[in-house]
Amino acid sequence: MESHLEFLFKGKNFWRNLDIFEEIKNDLALKFFNRKIIFSVFIVISIIIVVFLNHKIKTDISYHAGKDDGYFKRFESIVFLNILFFLFMSKNKKIIFTILGFFNAIIISFLGLIITNYFPSPLDEGGFRHFLILVLSYISFFAIEKLINNKIQIKNNIK
Repeated sequence: MESHLEFLFKGKNFWRNLDIFEEIKNDLALKFFNRKIIFSVFIVISIIIVVFLNHKIKTDISYHAGKDDGYFKRFESIVFLNILFFLFMSKNKKIIFTILGFFNAIIISFLGLIITNYFPSPLDEGGFRHFLILVLSYISFFAIEKLINNKIQIKNNIK
């Protein structure tokens, strides 16, 4: 008489069980790592980075060389986080979206600085502006993605 383990590892039943586990794993991965969760994680990471940079810039002048009030460090973090966001959120064409993320970060950073300089906030010591620019760049991803998908769909309909 064979044990339950010997029965499982014998013949087709073993491979069928592995397929079932693989399907369960894939379903859980799709449900767990969907875009809403990635977006939420990036918002939390952005808050942590903004608070950390704001604290370092306000308390340690040598951290940002003391001349630019930390704008270049903030700009670096905006570009880096935006590139990562575009990379992780894109479903396909990851290289193109990474490049778009870089240029999007530069454009949104300058637009955000112009907008926040015309409408200053009493809460703004750099952190609010930094977070606002990050959120605007994240939101712009969805507009860019929709624009690209519409162009691809129109191109496919013409053929």
